[in-house]
Amino acid sequence: MKRAIITFLCLLIFTLAYPQEEPDLKEAFLDGEYFMRYEEFKDALPLYLIVFKSNPDNANINYRIGSCYLNIPGQKEKSISYLEKAIS
Repeated sequence: MKRAIITFLCLLIFTLAYPQEEPDLKEAFLDGEYFMRYEEFKDALPLYLIVFKSNPDNANINYRIGSCYLNIPGQKEKSISYLEKAIS
């Protein structure tokens, strides 16, 4: 019985320590907007990519990702597909 309780407590602690929920999309987008405002494109990009995973057809997020890639040195080629998707 004690072994079962200890196992249960270990599983509970592990579950609480590593939550398996998706990141808050609104918060990720707003944080991305903050970095874009200050032209921190490398910091904004991963946040926009989080939002993109849940809504890849959103023109606004495609534009934002394309803009980030366009303004990161050596990444301009990656911007094309996102910007094309934003205008289609």
